[in-house]
Amino acid sequence: MTRLQQVLAIVSLLCMGCGGTAGEGTAPNEDTTQTDTSTPPVDPCDPANITDPAITGLVYVDENQSSDTHYIQEMEAGVDTPLAGSDVRLVGADLDQTLATCDDGSFAFSGLANGPYVVHVTATEDRGCTSANCAPQFANAIASGEVTILTVGDSVPVVSPGGAPLFPQRVADMIAPLASVTNQNIAVGGTTTLDWLPGEGLFENTLSPKLADADVVVVSLGGNDLQFFVQDSMGSGDLLGAAATFPGFIDGVLANGLAIIEEIQKRAPHVDIVYCVYMNYLNTSQMKGLVGGFYDIAHSLLQNALDSVRTQFSAVDGVVLADMSSSLGEEPLDDYLMDFVHLSDQGHEFYAKEVFMALGGAIVGDEPLGLDRMVGLKPAAE
Repeated sequence: MTRLQQVLAIVSLLCMGCGGTAGEGTAPNEDTTQTDTSTPPVDPCDPANITDPAITGLVYVDENQSSDTHYIQEMEAGVDTPLAGSDVRLVGADLDQTLATCDDGSFAFSGLANGPYVVHVTATEDRGCTSANCAPQFANAIASGEVTILTVGDSVPVVSPGGAPLFPQRVADMIAPLASVTNQNIAVGGTTTLDWLPGEGLFENTLSPKLADADVVVVSLGGNDLQFFVQDSMGSGDLLGAAATFPGFIDGVLANGLAIIEEIQKRAPHVDIVYCVYMNYLNTSQMKGLVGGFYDIAHSLLQNALDSVRTQFSAVDGVVLADMSSSLGEEPLDDYLMDFVHLSDQGHEFYAKEVFMALGGAIVGDEPLGLDRMVGLKPAAE
């Protein structure tokens, strides 16, 4: 063997298994498979792999569409069914991960760092969301790094004690670790649903020009409609007559609110709309003393009205409900209010957390928020 042949033989041996095609140092039938020494993927459906802190939840088919919000829903045995294979997305400061739900409809994002997150369950075109907590666009806006929140309505978003931060600003502060936030609060104290109807100045001149840049529109309306009705009723002295006309009055307020929502969606189909369902303002010591012997009737009428708001607005695709009423139930509201209707510092904090959770927000840390989710989806369209 010549010196050149010896060198070529050594090079050939060294290059065996280095890749290439047959004739380039690898025999045609040679097994070049290498052992995979990387860490195998962790099965998120194995309970042994779920470590705290975690954000968990359940996605199910709401067969009878009985779910309205976070608080008014359940997976009814023998009626509803868990939904396997549905995509659930989690967006954090340094995380954007999507998992498929397990066979039992559950999901778990575990071992999370402290901070805020956004959970989004995909509601497809043929399987909409019945829980009114599936914000279609918010997670995408967070992932893009920029979010614009537009708040419209009455004095609830603009009045606070001693200049305490308003709830729209507190929502923005919760989101700030995830994205750059533009907070536009254009609510006007004393306004009713009539003032914000399409065609009116507030809608056309104040709201509509800002819709193109908005990602989320938060709506707080109806309280002043109610207040003026009550004032008129008490002024007339015919409280029983007012009680008889109250359901029709509420139907009118709901129709106005739905017209506002419909026009926002028409002009800005890209936005998520959060409609705030008020607390039952009669659950205060002041109101109990003021209403006196009519308290039980008044409380029932107002609660029925809030239930109607929840039921009708939850049925509108693309609307997310911040369900203050169901969250608090019959809890006394004295600490949440600075007067009959306006929020205290604690009230603004409560509102902010409810709006953030309704959008899919969760917080991992010393004061956890929204770490366990339940989402009902409609049966697939046939």
